[in-house]
Amino acid sequence: MKERKLKKKEAMIVSRILEDVNFKYYVEYLLSNKIDKILRTGENKQEKILMIMGDVMAFILQNMNKAEENIDELIMSYRNINQAQVDDMDIDEFTSTLKTIFMAGIPNILADYVDLTEVKKKLKELKKNMVKENY
Repeated sequence: MKERKLKKKEAMIVSRILEDVNFKYYVEYLLSNKIDKILRTGENKQEKILMIMGDVMAFILQNMNKAEENIDELIMSYRNINQAQVDDMDIDEFTSTLKTIFMAGIPNILADYVDLTEVKKKLKELKKNMVKENY
């Protein structure tokens, strides 16, 4: 599937999805609690990254049902398919499509939806701690 930038309509759908799953609250939780705990663990760099990614993935899977209609609408618009075709997707195709959509423009939308100053600060701290572990 060819990646393209999201259209305005699709950006609005993404905004509804983020609201549906209460993503802003999750990011605040992740930054204020979870990342600090992970940084303090004795785990190596790779294990810390896996812990963070696992937490994010668990959040997404746990809350995807809250945004199912909007997720389907987004996929239908992005791929120019109908609901029956979305319903017929296997899990690999479904998740691959969401990943493609994410890479096509959701990070820019997140910057507008969530204050990324704190995110950048925490990511720099994470990177700094991980570099220390490599030496």
